[in-house]
Amino acid sequence: MIAVLSVGSASANTNSAHECEQQLTPTTMADLRALYNKSVSPSLTPEQRLMAASLYRQKLEAAEAAYFITKERLHAWMIDQSELSSQDKDDSSQTVTSTIQIPPRLTYNPRLIQELHGHKDKIINAAFSADSTMVVTTSKDGTAQIWNVTTGEEILTLKGHEDTVKSAAFSHDGTRIITTSSDKTARIWSTTTGEKILTLSGHWKAVTSAAFSADDKRVITASDDRDARIWDAITGEKIHRLQDFNSIEYAAFSPDGTMAVTTTVNSAQTWNAITGKKICAFIGHKEAINHAAFSPDGKQIVTASDDQTVQIWDSVTGEKINSLKNHWREIKSAVFSPDSSRLTTVYTDTTVQILNTTTWAVIHTLKLQNGWVNFASFSADSTKVIIQALDNTVRIWSLYLTEEDLLSDRSEPSIVEGSL
Repeated sequence: MIAVLSVGSASANTNSAHECEQQLTPTTMADLRALYNKSVSPSLTPEQRLMAASLYRQKLEAAEAAYFITKERLHAWMIDQSELSSQDKDDSSQTVTSTIQIPPRLTYNPRLIQELHGHKDKIINAAFSADSTMVVTTSKDGTAQIWNVTTGEEILTLKGHEDTVKSAAFSHDGTRIITTSSDKTARIWSTTTGEKILTLSGHWKAVTSAAFSADDKRVITASDDRDARIWDAITGEKIHRLQDFNSIEYAAFSPDGTMAVTTTVNSAQTWNAITGKKICAFIGHKEAINHAAFSPDGKQIVTASDDQTVQIWDSVTGEKINSLKNHWREIKSAVFSPDSSRLTTVYTDTTVQILNTTTWAVIHTLKLQNGWVNFASFSADSTKVIIQALDNTVRIWSLYLTEEDLLSDRSEPSIVEGSL
């Protein structure tokens, strides 16, 4: 339930502030203030605010237990401090009156919320938009389709490639999508009109993956021609050519756009995305590497391999940090959640595992009833996972439930094994 508290006199607020400032450590106060500010920030999505609010509530409850100050008093103090900070300092003695709602708790409980059908042939890839409201899917039918996450309805179909569309990715501002194809091109499209904006030509074999840089000014493409290329996303001019000895299956920028990672069947390596020079290679897997991805802070790389392990590396030195083995099948991909708290691993069967990145323990196993899993990744707000399977279906899972969900009939998980 949501707890409601009314705040009245200035003297009560002063006493609350004195008590809180005397007892709480500076770190606890800073953490509470940062989470509260995120929970009310208009620049974040509703789900991001909900996540922050839930973490804020947990921090309130921990502080209540540690310092013997009720969470209602702590929350009132946070509101008071926030409102006073926005007023003129000379006017800070005036009464602050508001109604306070302590945010609902989020419960970790994955459940299936959407299944996307519509392509006429095998689905190859799927990805969320940066605001988590849209999904793009690609197919062997030569098209990419944009979907509404909430309704599951198709918004647009992108047509123009002459062969299989192998991957797609949104720009960070959500206005464009880049697709790659077996027709040896990558294309950039408008997400509003579905019209093609730019064609990137130059690879002489299938283009396997692509991604925008953080500022959306560059794109990187990977190809079976053993090249990854960095391009100007506006003009289409080639900036750098990153060469390898094998077909490059995957390429992506680091979160800050200064590095890139590429994978081939035999290796994964990082590059300086500004100069085009190789930084390091990751040596240690005993069989083929299927995927690599940066951590949200760019300091680590996670690799997935046919040797049944996920390995974590320093992205600059190439030093191995950890090696994980939790299943007996080959691993097709591994991806960090944007908030760094989770890792998804996809196996060559019907299994997707979600790991806690603090303990590296498996906290949930999602098993599909029909079709092997090809890829899985998180939404930008870390509250959902999209799973692309070989049964021509894309599934979207919500990872968290609010108290309102728990009091309704929406709380039942679907096809989930394991527990938190």
